[in-house]
Amino acid sequence: MTKDGKRSKRIKAKIYNKSKSKGVDNAVVLKMESGGLSSVLADKRIIYTAAFVLPFLCMLAIYALFKVFPFGDNTVLVMDMDCQYAEFFSYLHRVLIGEDSLTYSFTKEMGGNVLGLLAYYASSPFFLLALFFPHEAMPEGIALVTMLKIGASGLTFAIYLKNVFKKCDLSVVIFSCAYALMGYSMHYAMCVMWLDAVVWLPIILLGVERVLDGKSGWLFLITYTITMISNYYTGYMSTIFIVIYFIYRYFVRDDKKSVRDFFIKAGKMLGFGAMGILLSGFILLPAFLDMFGGKLSGKTSLWMAEGFWSMNIFEIPRRLFIGQYDSITNTGSPSVFCGMLCGIMTGVYFLNPKIKLKAKVAAILVYVVMLVSFFIKRIDMAWHIFSYPNWFPYRYAYVFCFFSVTLAFCGFSKMREASKIWFFAGVGIYLALLAAVYFFDDSVLKNEELVALSFILVGVYIIALIFLFFGAEKLKPFICCALILLTCGELVVNGYTDMVGLSKEHKYELRSEYARYDNRIGEAVDFVHERDDGFYRMEKTFSRTDNDNMSFG
Repeated sequence: MTKDGKRSKRIKAKIYNKSKSKGVDNAVVLKMESGGLSSVLADKRIIYTAAFVLPFLCMLAIYALFKVFPFGDNTVLVMDMDCQYAEFFSYLHRVLIGEDSLTYSFTKEMGGNVLGLLAYYASSPFFLLALFFPHEAMPEGIALVTMLKIGASGLTFAIYLKNVFKKCDLSVVIFSCAYALMGYSMHYAMCVMWLDAVVWLPIILLGVERVLDGKSGWLFLITYTITMISNYYTGYMSTIFIVIYFIYRYFVRDDKKSVRDFFIKAGKMLGFGAMGILLSGFILLPAFLDMFGGKLSGKTSLWMAEGFWSMNIFEIPRRLFIGQYDSITNTGSPSVFCGMLCGIMTGVYFLNPKIKLKAKVAAILVYVVMLVSFFIKRIDMAWHIFSYPNWFPYRYAYVFCFFSVTLAFCGFSKMREASKIWFFAGVGIYLALLAAVYFFDDSVLKNEELVALSFILVGVYIIALIFLFFGAEKLKPFICCALILLTCGELVVNGYTDMVGLSKEHKYELRSEYARYDNRIGEAVDFVHERDDGFYRMEKTFSRTDNDNMSFG
């Protein structure tokens, strides 16, 4: 090597060491040395930012298309969100500004405990934003919280993928958007308190991975505790899936295994889980006392469900297509749409010979457990804390979506290691499945235009994937960006059609009507308070909801 060459090598080493000592990501160092676009896009800060911002903006786009205020006169208030949750969040605002009690209120019926109620509906850390949104602005506050939760879901899933699969590139953004904007989140966005489980599940399972690695369980403990505090109901559902995931990942991983090792790690998980429940006991205890006095008071039993099978499970194939909203009532099917790309790559995952057989068999067993849960009513009820849901069925479908998107990402990551024949075989099987649903079970498809769009998108995805996996290396960043835009656009359309379907089945509250009622009550309450600041009750001769007393004190 020449003298100049040695000097150049020493300079580069100094740049790398200096950057490393300051905590600069390796991708940034690569950018400094090569200036390549791929290196820039591999910076985890860019990946994490995109994984949060893109789903957030997609949700904003859905609201804009649906003409949610300020884009029009619609709000996000529909069904229980309109007649219950908005009023409870407004009550939380009154608590946070010191105008009402966290434990007891005379605005609840003839007076009663509110801690259990708030534990179910409004204990999420995200709802601290209620401090800034009084009753007259609560629709906008709920919309903002929903967008933040959708964005946070993309971020946490990106963190999970980066740390578990050791990848940090644009493919992480693609599948993080698919997870954040999955059909479950769009379908149940009105039950905004359930979205916390979607946010925290990836980080909880990253904590499980660390326990399996023999590392500390503190990440699992902290995030599991936050989940149980945020919403114990979906926290319970996440707990069931944590057990399934732990067993699945233990046997799939390449670590040395033994019965003793399994029970040591399982015991560690059990111990940290018990600690999480104890740490969240301050909110779980009043919540369960409240629940056993209501939902679980004996009105509904595990053995009282009519029938053994859930017949609407046969409509799951429709969820392979974009925008096939059916119903939010108990006649609805599980909302498991995660995007056409995830469907393609899940098929490729199972055909890729580079992925070990034991991983595929284990994944199939997880799917069997989930499908059996959807299909057998009593198992379905067990997921719902042994109480048959009153509408909003299959509330645990988010764990199915998580698992599906994770497998799709794994299939995508391993695709370059396999030959072309397995890629085309997987795509062919997926297309055959779509065609079979369309030609032989078209009665479940509700929107022909969106079915046509689904087939067109599959074709575009296939062309893009061919160029990505088998084309020139320099084109790959641009193709990944195109896949991100396609995925986001597709999921925006799906989310918008879900809102339209809900609007047809259950009308959304108009912003003008909400404001008119708020002004009417607010002026009357202020008028009375100005003249009498003592202790008394008052009531209206009209109402918007059964819970609006809680909003106005």
